[in-house]
Amino acid sequence: MDTNDQEKSVNCSKGISHLFDTGGWGRKKEQRQSEVLFMEWARVVTGKGVRFNCGGFAEGSEMGGSDRDLTVVIPNMVVLVNESSEIKDSLVPGHTIFRMCEESHRSCYAELRLETSDTAEVNLVASQTCSLSQLLEVFPDGSKYITSKLVVDKVLEMMRDIRLRDAISVDINGPCGAYKFRAGDFGTGSEDNVYAIRGSSWPPTAIEWLQRSRRFDWPSDDVIHQIADLGCLFVPLGDIYSDNQHREWRMSFVLAERLLIWNLNETQFYCYLILKLFLRMNKDLTNTILDSFMMKTVLFWVAEETEKSSWKAENLIFSLEACMKKLLYFLQKKELPHYFVKNNNLLHGKTGDVDTISAIEAKIDSILVDLPTYLHKLVGIICNGSDCIICNDISLSEMFNIDVLDGWLTRYSHHLPVYANTLHLFELDMSFFSIADLDVIQENFENIPQTILKEHVQLAFQIIYSRLGLGLYKHYLTNETVRDGNAEVDLLIEVERLLRFGSEKDAMTGKLQLVTFFIKCGRYIDAENIINSIFEEKVVLYEGLPLKGGFYKFSGLGDQRPQTTLTELIESPYIKIATDLYFCIQDWEYLPDALAHECLCHLGSISEEFIGHLVAVSPMVYMYFLSVLIYVHFKRSDVLNVIANLATRVESEQGTEMYQIGLNLLGYCHGIIGQYNNAIYYFQRSYKELPTTRNPCLLYTLMIIHKSIVKISDQN
Repeated sequence: MDTNDQEKSVNCSKGISHLFDTGGWGRKKEQRQSEVLFMEWARVVTGKGVRFNCGGFAEGSEMGGSDRDLTVVIPNMVVLVNESSEIKDSLVPGHTIFRMCEESHRSCYAELRLETSDTAEVNLVASQTCSLSQLLEVFPDGSKYITSKLVVDKVLEMMRDIRLRDAISVDINGPCGAYKFRAGDFGTGSEDNVYAIRGSSWPPTAIEWLQRSRRFDWPSDDVIHQIADLGCLFVPLGDIYSDNQHREWRMSFVLAERLLIWNLNETQFYCYLILKLFLRMNKDLTNTILDSFMMKTVLFWVAEETEKSSWKAENLIFSLEACMKKLLYFLQKKELPHYFVKNNNLLHGKTGDVDTISAIEAKIDSILVDLPTYLHKLVGIICNGSDCIICNDISLSEMFNIDVLDGWLTRYSHHLPVYANTLHLFELDMSFFSIADLDVIQENFENIPQTILKEHVQLAFQIIYSRLGLGLYKHYLTNETVRDGNAEVDLLIEVERLLRFGSEKDAMTGKLQLVTFFIKCGRYIDAENIINSIFEEKVVLYEGLPLKGGFYKFSGLGDQRPQTTLTELIESPYIKIATDLYFCIQDWEYLPDALAHECLCHLGSISEEFIGHLVAVSPMVYMYFLSVLIYVHFKRSDVLNVIANLATRVESEQGTEMYQIGLNLLGYCHGIIGQYNNAIYYFQRSYKELPTTRNPCLLYTLMIIHKSIVKISDQN
């Protein structure tokens, strides 16, 4: 490589690294590890069972359209993976024990022979149980094996028997029970749930990995010991090329894989992201041969075989080149060894498709000719090329100019998302805990694993206190015995204390919960003080997560684009990141009337177009809506200015599920100030968005018609 080409590659490497840095992807991995570990720890301490987040979501590598993968460990079951009687004797009494039988099976696959009684009850989906005997195949010699097909069929049956949260459809995806669900502003989401049995220890078939000679000490001895302690899981998926597929179980090392991903440095992680992007952009070509698990495996092999000091920002292109060449080598050899079990060829059964493999090899060869140019084209594809501010005759050196990147990230963040946080998922998971559960979590905070970031411990505290405050206030609203005298005063003081403690859990939603409480209590001065504090702090707000980019600063009663660069915003100690507000249906009593009507009207809806369990409104729309209520109460003449700001925010929500609700809020605000023509205008638009009798715009329209009739009657 000549000097110019080397300089070009270094500049490109730095630029791509800066692109990911500015997008927050480096920070994302650390954040996601902490969030995932906290959610899993909270489930264990509250007795809700063991459930692991896996795949791209757990790694922090997920992109648009990715599923959320969950591995649920079936309780009171264990697989003995070796002949040690000591292990069997030391197991917890009452466990159902299976013996791993690998003979005559492809590496990583085994049959599981029952070693104990078949009278046990198996706890599978949502605490539903079935008899273990329903899942067994009995051989003539009396031996019994738990079969993967019967388990998967039973999981699907159970998932369809219950109405899962916001479920649109339930199906089978490999070993998983997969369901689609309504995801607020994000349309529909999907979640794959695989039910696994825990292995008793690290399996003998993977002992080589523990003892492997590693020239460059990756992974570290500490990580290797942690992975050995994790052991393996067995998931109900047989080898599709086996006559015994219906009975086989596959060894799963998902916990080891995610720990390795979490221990990658930024350059290694960015290489992994680019490999996944390559796969996505060429899925028509690669779909039948390659998958993201293989890309992860390639990266692990290259990381193990490469000097650690070479993985740095200026070498990203060279590191990526090593990964692509390694992938090409595996394809040419027609053997991609499993990272933990080397004699398991991940290309097994696929090598007969010679034409497709040759086409993939040719594609990789063409990419390796000029990786910097390919990455330039990859960015162009992601941002749809035609009006791409990067692709319009900008040279490679100019391509990575910070201002250009800032503009690109703002306009195209929904294709390569700028990472904000996953508070919506973190808080959504927390919402499934009862008040009693939250007390247990609080009591056990001192035992939180060290790998969980302090900020997530603090965030959990804030979420817990907010939920405690809301729960206590709902108790107040629904229980007349506490709404009297000193008891009432003491209870409301306690609600306010709890809500204030949780008011900083993100830029706005915590404070807006406190504002809502004050409005419901008729404390409009206190409510206005909180709203003003949001404006006065010049809060920097990320609006709506990656699907809708934008950073805003408040200025007076308006919002505007900040003059600072995106990098300066991210590095600012004052940045506060907000997510969408989600109101569950049981919260309706706590909400202002307009949103309470939305919840009540959607309650019980089972149509596929609108699964009404979640009513979503963006924080800025909600803030302006609350401001209107405050201004109306004080009869402020400039209430129209606030409504205008609300209208601007609502119109920016076009194309999202929140848009229709925003139109109703606009109509409602015009209605309460007597501008009935404007109110009807927005209600008509809302009905076009959601033409159903469950749309509260019909209720509002009838109320306005009634008022008009009464007014005419009075005049006559």
